[in-house]
Amino acid sequence: MIFPSNLVVAALDYYGIFDFPSNKSCDTKPGGTEGQLLELISQALHFKYKLETPSDGQVGTLQENGSWNGIVGLVSRGEADIGLTQIAVTKERLEVVDFSESYYLTERTYAMNFPSLVKRAYIYTYPFDIKIWIGILIALFLVPVLFCILGCGKLPYMNIFFKLVGAMFNQSFTEYKFNNRFIIGIWWCFCFILSVSYAAVIASLMVIPMYEHFPKNFEELAEFVKEGEYKVIMPKGTAYTKDTLNSLKESHVFIAETVVRNDWFVTIEDYNNPYIPSKTAVLGSRLAFYFKYGKSPLSTKYISEDTLKFVSNSLMVNKRFCCKKQIDVIIKKINKFGLFKRILDHEIHRSGIRDSKIGSHSERKQRGLSPDDTSGAFICLIVGYCLSILTFFAEIVVFHLFQYHIPNK
Repeated sequence: MIFPSNLVVAALDYYGIFDFPSNKSCDTKPGGTEGQLLELISQALHFKYKLETPSDGQVGTLQENGSWNGIVGLVSRGEADIGLTQIAVTKERLEVVDFSESYYLTERTYAMNFPSLVKRAYIYTYPFDIKIWIGILIALFLVPVLFCILGCGKLPYMNIFFKLVGAMFNQSFTEYKFNNRFIIGIWWCFCFILSVSYAAVIASLMVIPMYEHFPKNFEELAEFVKEGEYKVIMPKGTAYTKDTLNSLKESHVFIAETVVRNDWFVTIEDYNNPYIPSKTAVLGSRLAFYFKYGKSPLSTKYISEDTLKFVSNSLMVNKRFCCKKQIDVIIKKINKFGLFKRILDHEIHRSGIRDSKIGSHSERKQRGLSPDDTSGAFICLIVGYCLSILTFFAEIVVFHLFQYHIPNK
């Protein structure tokens, strides 16, 4: 059967995947990996094509009235002969359109901004987490009670309390006022381990930059979403939502349900925008992320190593199209000779060169001390002065009260 000389091709303008020609100077052919793939197929089968894009800018989802929108709608209605732009094969789509041989197996993952540097103003609280700090406070208030109950000290509660606090800061105290050296020894060991651990950790924190905690896989991402710290956005009109809802992992299903409940969907135009809002993860194709943000270690965004799903990408073909078998033969030859892989490698290499010129997250620039680096020390100094002044006035008040209650001889 003679292959048609002209075809209508439905596609989306998807950065790095399918770039529509600008029709300026010599730019008359589509770019991107799948744009070049389409050009290869057209040269092999000797046909010309006209590009169409759906008005809603979507790949295609089933509507409530039973119709399809996006590229699926154009192809199923015969308004386009074939369609492409990283289109996944699904059971629902197979009912209204056909698919060619697969030419690429893509991974779905998520991308987000690299974590920001932790504010150094509170760096002196970072060596221990909140549970340890609470445990230390409880010990400070309960151990003096233990001394009083066991009669191990000849001092009142507050005096014992301040003596024990001083021991934590390597301050000595008079041992003859504490008649149980075993308990004192235990407290000294506790203070020694605490101070050594704190000093070791704070020294490393002062040298190595600290970054905020961030989700490194889908399980952690689901926890961050549950805590309300992160949101996840998906492109509108794709199979991402349905595939994620049908996942066997609870974390994947929870993320998809949260996205649907909060309507965290964006149009393909917004999705193509490389900007990612703060505390936001973008679900998408790993390959598309490589084109937008570069490949590690030159990536300008964090691209998770975790994979949501492997998806087979194929050309979408109208069920009444005459020559699907001929397209399958050409795609098999392209796969056999590794032509599409060469296109991928070339485009990823180009994006890597571009991102290396812009700069990447892995590049560390030398800089001098900033106010943020020294703010923690100044905060501690001010707090110390304030406590000293309060203690000074408290001692004056106690001294005058003590003098007032002493009877004159």
